[in-house]
Amino acid sequence: MIRSLGRFVKTISSPPIWPVVVLLTTASIVQAAVAPAPSQADQSAVATSRDYYLSDLIQPHRYAPGKNSFLYQTLHKGERKTVLELTGSGSVRHFWSTWSIPGSDAVPTGRVLLRIFVNKQTTPSIVGTVDELCRSAQATGTSFVPFPAFLYKDAYNFYLPIYFTNGIRIEVEALDEINEFYTQIDYRLDLNEKHSTRLVSELTAAGLILRYTGNTPLSFNKHRLATIKSLHGSANLECGQPTEHCEFTIEGPGILKRLTFRGDPLSDLQLEIYWDDDPNPDVQAPTKYLFADFVNAAMESKPGEMTCHFPMPFRRKARIVLRSESNTPLYITVDYAVEQRSVSEETPYFHALYHNMQQTLALRFSAELPPSSFVLVNTEEH
Repeated sequence: MIRSLGRFVKTISSPPIWPVVVLLTTASIVQAAVAPAPSQADQSAVATSRDYYLSDLIQPHRYAPGKNSFLYQTLHKGERKTVLELTGSGSVRHFWSTWSIPGSDAVPTGRVLLRIFVNKQTTPSIVGTVDELCRSAQATGTSFVPFPAFLYKDAYNFYLPIYFTNGIRIEVEALDEINEFYTQIDYRLDLNEKHSTRLVSELTAAGLILRYTGNTPLSFNKHRLATIKSLHGSANLECGQPTEHCEFTIEGPGILKRLTFRGDPLSDLQLEIYWDDDPNPDVQAPTKYLFADFVNAAMESKPGEMTCHFPMPFRRKARIVLRSESNTPLYITVDYAVEQRSVSEETPYFHALYHNMQQTLALRFSAELPPSSFVLVNTEEH
C-alpha cells in the first residue's frame, strides 16, 4: 500500500506557464481494470461534466498545481495528523476523504475532525467533522462543480476554495478508532494570489455554517469558450505487418477534442501523434496502456472502442500514426472532432509518452520539452 504520495510541484523558468501533469502507474491501471462498470447515471454525469473539467487544461495559467495524498492504515482515537502544510500564497481547491472503522464496511459520520489554520493562525478558521463540513459546503448552494458531488458513494468532497496569503495547515483528528483513512488535497500555489476573501466556519443554533468574509470576489470561474465551429471526420485504416504503419492527417489550426478508435483487437496497436512539423512523436504509447480500462472525463475504453477526450491543440496539422504488433491485418475506424479555431503561441501541446524500465527512477522532464506543454506520463515498474 502506498502510505503517502506526497506533494508534487513542478518548477520551471521563464515563461511561468504551468503544465498539467498526470501520472499513471501500473497500479492505477490494474485498479481501473478490476473496477465495476459505471452505471448509466455515472456515465451521464461524466459526459455532462467533461467540458467543465477539461476546458481549462489548455488555458495559460501562472499558478503551480499540487496534490497531497495520504493513506493511514490505523488512526487511534485522539490521534492527530497534519495532511497539508504550505507556505506562501494560493488556495486549496478540493479536499476528498473516506475512512473505515474496525468490523464495518460502512463510512460512519462524525469520526474525523478537520481543522484548517490559515495565514499562521493559532486558532483554526475552519473546524468541524469532515462529513458536517462537506454537508455545510453543499448547503451554501455555491456549486463549483457541474453536478452534486460533495457527498458521493461513501466519500466526502469539499469544493469551496480556501484562500491563503501566508501559508495554510490542515490537520485531522480521529474521534474514534479508524482502520483506514484516505485523503487527497488539491491546491494551487500562486505568488500573485493576494485574496482578502477568507472562508470561515461558525457554529450557530441551526448548526455549522460556512461563509466567506472579505471583499475580494471569488476567482473560481472556469474559462468558457464561445460556440465554435466543429469539424467531424472519420478515416478507415488498414494496419498490416509490424514493420508497416497506417496514418492520416488533420489540417489545422484547431483543437482535437475527441479521438475514437474502433476495431478488434485494439490492444495490439501503438499510437503516435505528431503536432505540426515535429519530426518526433509527441504522443507515443501502446493503446492498451494509454487507454487501459478507464472510464472517466478524459478517457473511455470498452471492448472494440477507445476514446480520448483530452483537448489537443495544434497550429498547422495533426499527423496520427498507428503501428500494429500483429502479423495479421487490422481494420481500424478512426472518428474525430476538431474545434476549428486559431491557437495562440502560448497554448500548450499535449504529450503522452510510455516508457518501460526495470526500475522507475525519479521523474525528470526532458530539457527539449517546451515549457508550455502538458504531459501524460505512463511508467511501468518491475
